[in-house]
Amino acid sequence: MRPISISYRNQGFFERKVGSSMHKCSNTYLARWRSIFSLLIMSVISSVCHGETLGKLIYIYAEPCGDRPAKKPTFFCYNDLRNSLDSIWSINLGQSAWTRVQAVEIFSNGVIIISEGQHSEPQILHIISSKDLKGSHSIDMSALGYVSHYYYFQEYSGKGKIIAEYMADMTKIGFQYSWLDIESGSITNKSDSMLAGGEMRLSGARNEYAGGYGDDIISFRNVSNIPNKPNAYAVATLFNGSPPSDSIVRMKKSFGWVMVANEPDFRAILSVPDRNGLVEREVLILDRRAGLWSSILIDGAETSLRPINGWLTGVIADPDPETDYAIRKGFPPKLREDVVIINPLGVHQFKVHLGKQSEVLWIEDSTAYYRVGDGLYKAKIQNDDFVERTLLVRDARVKQIHWAFRGSMGDSIR
Repeated sequence: MRPISISYRNQGFFERKVGSSMHKCSNTYLARWRSIFSLLIMSVISSVCHGETLGKLIYIYAEPCGDRPAKKPTFFCYNDLRNSLDSIWSINLGQSAWTRVQAVEIFSNGVIIISEGQHSEPQILHIISSKDLKGSHSIDMSALGYVSHYYYFQEYSGKGKIIAEYMADMTKIGFQYSWLDIESGSITNKSDSMLAGGEMRLSGARNEYAGGYGDDIISFRNVSNIPNKPNAYAVATLFNGSPPSDSIVRMKKSFGWVMVANEPDFRAILSVPDRNGLVEREVLILDRRAGLWSSILIDGAETSLRPINGWLTGVIADPDPETDYAIRKGFPPKLREDVVIINPLGVHQFKVHLGKQSEVLWIEDSTAYYRVGDGLYKAKIQNDDFVERTLLVRDARVKQIHWAFRGSMGDSIR
């Protein structure tokens, strides 16, 4: 397995050129004071970025499947003192000109997976813990053959497994499935006891900003198949519970349904549009503790949703005028300047107008963090709107920041 390299910023305070021994002596004395001063400065910066008990809010910069040469994913935190983004950690990608970030996925238990590979194939999985970034490691799946997709299976007693869907021999039709231990990468056999000790987690659909090859979702042909008969063989026995009642379903016709979230306390199922002219999309939500299904309609026939810290959110999107569902001819959706935010347990939604190239990155209590173009903002959620909107920083790198999480570097910066 190829290790992750960790990089930190060096301010270069100690590079000095001197001419005489007297100058060397005086400059050495000054250098000592400068080194002490720089350490104090770095200590302040470190405390700003890492000093909170629950961890600092960390943002991920990445360009999934971009056309330009691969850039390494970078983790930033917002520096309150300097009103700037500080780079705190990064991941080196492979050396091939075709290597790209395939996807970035954040799960509710603090596991983060960043996949890299060539073309549309995820080959290396970088497994990251939000609680201690320095303890991250990689899983190399390239020995399996052509990997088309993978899923994250959370074990109740541990970090979990990766379910890899692959073709060992491209000349033969049909996929195979392997279960990889998330710590060691070793292959284990799926068993009924393993299934009883955990369940699938999903990071949801991806929009045009976040990019990536494929969504982290599970598809179903119809409502009666939910939740026990998903289309993918690999996950055919990973869900339990009763299907939604047909009486609550409003969009009787569709190309099917996709599960975008399978959290410990709720599930979210999204309808797939089947014809032109639709202006809404249906979301079926299961309160898993109460065992109750609900239905809501959200704006935009192509609006995608992903779970963020117990919420569901996405940029409202409409079909491209050239898209023709009847003949399965599709184009990227047209994104609006508005986002939809759903409280799944309260079965409540609201829309917020943010502007061009906007998306919500993180929601915590009554505070939302979001970006609009190259601007990073935070705001209070009040009366179904964002109030006290505050620009934190404007930086070109913000345009490629699509994810955030509450995390810590552990003791890697002293």
